Amino acid sequence: MKIDALLAEGVMEGVSADTFGIQQNMTRAQFAKVLDLSSGVRVDMNVTASSFTDVKADDPANGWSIPYVEAAKKVGLIDGMTDTTFAPGDNVTVGQLATALLKSVGKKPDLSGSPWYAKAVQDAKQLGLIAADADGAAAATRADLVVGGYAVYKTKLDQSAPAPTQAVQVSVVGAKATDAQTVQVRSTSRSIPQKPL
Repeated sequence: MKIDALLAEGVMEGVSADTFGIQQNMTRAQFAKVLDLSSGVRVDMNVTASSFTDVKADDPANGWSIPYVEAAKKVGLIDGMTDTTFAPGDNVTVGQLATALLKSVGKKPDLSGSPWYAKAVQDAKQLGLIAADADGAAAATRADLVVGGYAVYKTKLDQSAPAPTQAVQVSVVGAKATDAQTVQVRSTSRSIPQKPL
């Protein structure tokens, strides 16, 4: 169901026409795209140059990722490995994944622990953004991205859903005809508390 929803929305793609590659690792470039699309980040596909020296338009493996990397960086969801390098072809780790997913749902990750991602991984587990048994040092698989991407996508959908309207009970306490075509109605109203779904 999660994979189907992400595929239907174009957030993720298979590795071929008939294979999803659920256990394959995901690169940092691929992750930037999934993060942007699941988070609802506006991506300017006209961006052709990167602020990172190692994300180049002429790179056949990762050049396509420039607009996604730059969009994620611009809104503060993802950082480079250094100020000038992104390492687009490297595997994204679960620690990096947890940190970015927390940011995408509006949480400020605590990166003060040892290792730096320990608290972010713990917090992401508690929010259901990553699996309970995830290891922050491990390379993130496409399965990890499905769990996190879907959780973020669902959170964004829930946040954009209209709030339920307040129910009001109206009681007619009197009515009186004032002429052949007009009726004067007296009523009272009260709000009805909504029960959570």
